[in-house]
Amino acid sequence: MAALDLDPVVFHRRARALVSVIKDSSTAESFENVDCLVFVTGRCPNDERPYQKSTTLQRWLLGSEFGETAALFTSEKMVFVTSQKKADILNSLKIEGEKGVPIETLVIQNRKSKEEAVSMFKKLFEEMKLSKEGKKIGVFPKDQFEGQFLVDWKETFAAATAEHGMSTVDLSAGIGTLLAVKDKDELKNAVKASTITSRFMKEFVNLIEPILDEGQKVRHEKLAETIEDFLTEDWMKKNRMEDVDLNTVEWAYAPIIQSGGKYRLKPSATSDESFLHPGTILCSLGVRYQSYCTNVTRTYMIDPEKSQERNYGILLELQDRMLSTIRNGVPASEVYTKAKQFLEHKDPVLANNFLKDCGFSIGIEFREPAYVLSATNNRPLKTGMILNLILGLENLECASKDPKKKSYALMISDTIQVREGDSILLTDVTKSKRDVCFILGDEAAAKKEEPLQSKSSNGTPKKAKPTTVLASKLRGDDKDELTPEQRRKAHQKELMGELQQRGLAKYTKGGQAKASKEVSYKKYESYRKETDLPEKVRDLKIYVDRRNESIILPIYGFAVPFHINSVKSIVKSVDTTFMDLRFNFVTPGTRKEAEGTFESPDSKFIRMLTFRSSDMPYYEAVYEEIRQMQTILRKRENERKQMEDIVEQPDIVEARRPIKLSYVFARPHDGRRGTGDLEIHQNGLRYTSTNRNKETRIDLLFSNIKHLVFQPCDHEMIVLLHIHLKNPIMIAKKKIKDVQFYRLVGEAGEETGNRKRKSNYGDEDELAEEEEERRRRQALNEEFRKFAEEIEKWGANNRNTIQIDEPFRELGFFGVPGKQQVFLQPTKNDCLVHLIEPPFTVVTMSEVEIVHLERVQFNLKNFDMVFIFKDYTRPTVHINMIPMDQLDAVEEWLDTIQVPFNEGRISLNWSEIMKTINKDPKYFFEEEGGWSFLQADSDGESGDDGSESASEFEMGSDEESEESESDYSESGSGSAASEDSEEEASEEEERKPTKKRSGGKAADERPAKKTKK
Repeated sequence: MAALDLDPVVFHRRARALVSVIKDSSTAESFENVDCLVFVTGRCPNDERPYQKSTTLQRWLLGSEFGETAALFTSEKMVFVTSQKKADILNSLKIEGEKGVPIETLVIQNRKSKEEAVSMFKKLFEEMKLSKEGKKIGVFPKDQFEGQFLVDWKETFAAATAEHGMSTVDLSAGIGTLLAVKDKDELKNAVKASTITSRFMKEFVNLIEPILDEGQKVRHEKLAETIEDFLTEDWMKKNRMEDVDLNTVEWAYAPIIQSGGKYRLKPSATSDESFLHPGTILCSLGVRYQSYCTNVTRTYMIDPEKSQERNYGILLELQDRMLSTIRNGVPASEVYTKAKQFLEHKDPVLANNFLKDCGFSIGIEFREPAYVLSATNNRPLKTGMILNLILGLENLECASKDPKKKSYALMISDTIQVREGDSILLTDVTKSKRDVCFILGDEAAAKKEEPLQSKSSNGTPKKAKPTTVLASKLRGDDKDELTPEQRRKAHQKELMGELQQRGLAKYTKGGQAKASKEVSYKKYESYRKETDLPEKVRDLKIYVDRRNESIILPIYGFAVPFHINSVKSIVKSVDTTFMDLRFNFVTPGTRKEAEGTFESPDSKFIRMLTFRSSDMPYYEAVYEEIRQMQTILRKRENERKQMEDIVEQPDIVEARRPIKLSYVFARPHDGRRGTGDLEIHQNGLRYTSTNRNKETRIDLLFSNIKHLVFQPCDHEMIVLLHIHLKNPIMIAKKKIKDVQFYRLVGEAGEETGNRKRKSNYGDEDELAEEEEERRRRQALNEEFRKFAEEIEKWGANNRNTIQIDEPFRELGFFGVPGKQQVFLQPTKNDCLVHLIEPPFTVVTMSEVEIVHLERVQFNLKNFDMVFIFKDYTRPTVHINMIPMDQLDAVEEWLDTIQVPFNEGRISLNWSEIMKTINKDPKYFFEEEGGWSFLQADSDGESGDDGSESASEFEMGSDEESEESESDYSESGSGSAASEDSEEEASEEEERKPTKKRSGGKAADERPAKKTKK
């Protein structure tokens, strides 16, 4: 006991929290106005009750368990009755001053002396009577201990409470509430425990793979024992956890493995003696680190039915929904209710198979009853809580003929942290369908034979080997074989059907309300009361109040204020002796009406006011002042819009010895181009460059990294790491979402001409130079790849999943995403990128709902590609001028990554189409047939006049394509000036008589050509 290393600061900080709660117990949650708290520990009868409130409170305060000790917490101090050794340890924790809580120890010198123990207990009761009223005593009645120490305490306690008229109150729920919110030290322990638990789950996957492949018979109980034996020092070193003391790590419970149709979705389940069955396998693992528990459960399916995959996908969607639901202030009952409602919306049958609760608070105690996520618990969740989110479906059945496989259950559980916003996962174990579904037997062999699914050793798609052996010797035998085009068409028909079903499910049964945003009305206030008006308004002249951003106009002898935001434009017209000022106001139906501006559009509005005066200099000054104020407000509004999606990021936590990548350039830069160092710190990356005695610093958090792309220099002059962010950041006063770090292949001082060449320069020198360049390129690729792997590793340690992505040059094609033709390349993680020079292009294909290929005609050399995103509020992305000979390759790539696409002969007005869809998505899918209007054009013949579809979503005019570029654009600074010029142009138009325009096209539009048979 004397070797314990206790932290006095942590002890007193937590003790102060407990004492202050007892002092104000009348207002504290679940403390029921107690006067003090007393608990006694003896010897635990067995290991079946490792989680008891007394020992939990001791571990929270002291970091260890003190047996045969009585502890009293009053409103002012702490009193302990214990042995001499333990008293010495407790006395070493004493701190004088306001930061410390007074500690008093009563020592029992002879443990076998009942008289001495009883006398100390009586002194303890005297302290109880002095705490507040001394009548209500908080206890833990459910704790079970043994030993003479506890027997003596119970006898003395029963006699004293009866003598002094004391009553007892169960404070188990109150202490659970106090311990539920974790401090910084506790959160660090929970994160470390989650990391260890996640590593064990990955070991389990590696363990069962050869068992399933070879068809071995292994019992659940034996498999659980094998996993338990992993907890060794060698395993810690193998997983790079040398800093973790093995004595501080233990299993929270024995691993639970279930399969073969018998499932019990409770933490109290055990691994039985049945053999592991290759059907649905459930594995639950829990680890304690520094007394803090974590838990994770995964479901693995072997040769699953489609219904099993569908139900598992619903469970994954449910977890994502719950992570966004669980946040500070949300009642525990609301979490369960929303989970149940989500399942009823997706599949009412599955809702009946849902568990009775969906998790609980976890910490020193594995399961805190005060914070169970059930329908009856109304306690609010708080920031800093650690929860075990458990989502399970039991008693399910599939169409399998195997009785052990027919009955199955699905379960996903993770340890999460409650925050102000969305909750975050602490356990990092993959759970996507492709990671938990295993295909064995003939189905696996069939999948290996598919050329599109096979991959080479470096992860790139591998084509089928050519062969001269014919599948059939007769001309008529191959009629039933599908050509690649027919196969794609059949597959795309399935994808379009699934897309339509998802749209109907999303926007029906209440989905319409979710699709529409809450309308927020812009309200402007010039003056709260009449006395706030300036004194100059008594002259009944037009007055511009720049301080209140208002214009005061004289109307029928009254000074009427108008906020500057209500003025659409002001037009002046000069006569020989008079000047007219016409004020055009923003009203419903006007050109510059902003969405959400008018709360009651059916009200009466002033559309225009005209004033005439012979005081031309005064009117000229008013006109200029109003124009200046409008310019300032427009500029401020643009800055606000630019900053509205900027997320405030926490600071970088510097590592003691950061991993460094030196002599790299960064893009974008602040005009001072130079090399710098890119460092990996605990929670992110930091780039530092010093040029012209000025330091440039770029901080990138792991949590904000969406894509990490490594592009080697095999076919380029640079090797680069490209980081595509989730939320933009500000660099050099510009909003940036793409940051790139690169190094040139050639050195700065390399001689490129022939001035220094020797006279006998020949083939040997050329070969040596080529070999040196190959070696240099290989070394650069290896250096950047290893650094990217370190980023991936450090991100995983920081609970952020970062996967290294790499382009497939073999699948690349040329196109115009912006203003110039570039080479675009698909990547391993299903993105489409161009990263060599800005503006960069990064399209995440998982966010794309459908792709439309425009201008696909035999008489054209190029076609266009339009990406429509699942978020319909996002603008579509266009890639133009793709060579027609790349059409089959592009379609094959889209079909391989499961993205629906269609072909069309004309360009569509996508801004109008998306505006119509966003207006009523439910009508779009139910009445218009969803995206089927694109198929109408795709299925028709190229020369048929019937290509003009009757759907209202198909337009003949081609709109200027949206640029698929990142926020790193050098032309983004002219937005304010362009709006001013548009405003002036609109005013000039208002002075001229209106004319009807002919239906012309823009200069860059390409009219659709039609041929006749």
